[in-house]
Amino acid sequence: FPLLSRVVVIYRFYYSFKPKTRHVILHRCPGIAKMSEDGLARRNSVSKLPVQRRSWTTPFVSFILVCTVALVYLWYDSNAKDAAASTTAAGRVSSVDGSLRSHPTPLRQKPLNLPRMCEWEDLKGKFKGQRAFLIGNGPSINRLPLHLLLNEYTFTFNRFYLMEERLNWYPTFYSVVDTRVVADIGDEISDWAEKVTGYGFFPVWHDGSKTDYTRYVRDGPNVCWYKKQYSFGWHTPPKVGQGGTVAFVGLQALSYMGFSPIYVIGLDMSYGMPNSTRIDSRVDYTSLANDDINHFDPRYFGTNREWHQPKVEK
Repeated sequence: FPLLSRVVVIYRFYYSFKPKTRHVILHRCPGIAKMSEDGLARRNSVSKLPVQRRSWTTPFVSFILVCTVALVYLWYDSNAKDAAASTTAAGRVSSVDGSLRSHPTPLRQKPLNLPRMCEWEDLKGKFKGQRAFLIGNGPSINRLPLHLLLNEYTFTFNRFYLMEERLNWYPTFYSVVDTRVVADIGDEISDWAEKVTGYGFFPVWHDGSKTDYTRYVRDGPNVCWYKKQYSFGWHTPPKVGQGGTVAFVGLQALSYMGFSPIYVIGLDMSYGMPNSTRIDSRVDYTSLANDDINHFDPRYFGTNREWHQPKVEK
């Protein structure tokens, strides 16, 4: 192979010169002359076509191609290193005021190996023995290293999508129950449900307020509908018992799918009334400013957002 490579190089080098220059080379280097004549004879005996002279541009084009490949490789390698550095930087949990915004765009983990359509029977016990994290939206999660939950099973709720710009992952499961919330931000809820890597869980109907959730939440292959049960307690999905918090829905769904243990974070079990809140009825409220003190982001129930007073005692 080394000898063959040298022959090819000499051959290409010789035919890159003009005829007059080649004549000088032939006169002073008979070895090259004989090698070139033998090569031309073999080529002409096979093709019977006149020998085409090599253009001086051939080595130049090859040089340009090699440089292009090298530049593409260096660019790719540089971007890969920057991505790795950004992922490391995502370890810092941003404060609500945005003082640390060095997080990359969230990484969409590989979708779970789930059936195309949500079939509750297919989900029963599917994740037996796996651990999961149920994440509330209390201000305490601002102090937690949530980047460590990358590639973990997570269940989130309501306006957790406000955390998107501060994380390096998307949740696995998602749910919304509050009728005022779903009517107020139905499109945002549907958009976020499409980003989760597993399923979004939503009730079909709320008897008390006569709310049809299917009017606000777009149906899709990763949407699981269930029927709300007003008796407090554990039920077998697609019937889910109602409690004083949407987290109760998440606990029942995770238990049904076989997750154990289930770690609960961000449920701070306290609730205050922001100064700008307008009381519309006994349980209906509207925020008039971005001063939410009960969640990880003051915009959570911010300006013109409608919500219900949660029943912490339940």
